Amino acid sequence: MVNVCQTVVPDMLQRNYGDVIIYGSTAGMIVTAKFGAYGATKCANNFYTKVLIEENKKSKVRILLVCPPAVDMPLLKQAEATDQPDIFNNSFFNRYLTSSPEDVVKAVEKSIKNGKKVCNPRSAKISSFLKRFM
Repeated sequence: MVNVCQTVVPDMLQRNYGDVIIYGSTAGMIVTAKFGAYGATKCANNFYTKVLIEENKKSKVRILLVCPPAVDMPLLKQAEATDQPDIFNNSFFNRYLTSSPEDVVKAVEKSIKNGKKVCNPRSAKISSFLKRFM
């Protein structure tokens, strides 16, 4: 992700036009047992993107950090079939703290259109709020 940004962002800045959408995650904000490596990589994505946004805030290049919650995809189902974090076995988690891929895409499109810098699709807003108390 860093290499791609270092390759394409300078050209976008020169044109003063373009969109950069980087996927971080709420997993990079909230400590979750058994998700150390994954959470660390997402934390790095979140931080790098926020720095990129700050460094280029005077440009017309739109940079968006997307921090979805757990997304209902095959990877989540695979995690559920293994020694996953206990939170995955929680009905509250499954009902309120997951999102569909379609919900994430809609939130990204809306965020880019509205000029937002960070997109917290659906239940990620809850996770983003809760991290303040953890």
